[in-house]
Amino acid sequence: MNETHHLMETRKNLERALAETEGPLRVTSECIYHREGRKGIDLVNDMPENSLMREVDTIKGSQDRMRKMLEQVNY
Repeated sequence: MNETHHLMETRKNLERALAETEGPLRVTSECIYHREGRKGIDLVNDMPENSLMREVDTIKGSQDRMRKMLEQVNY
């Protein structure tokens, strides 16, 4: 009984954590979108843009790991 409760609690925490990553991913993706819309000399590939790209990769990687863990918890 205790193990089942722990598993349900873990699933709930994973679902909440996964949902909470959507906001930061949306904001970061929007920043990248606006940077790509620049024209002329303003269109640069600089450290802030590289950091945004790495952040998107990190968030998506974390989401993938959480989804895999949810699959394991659900079975």
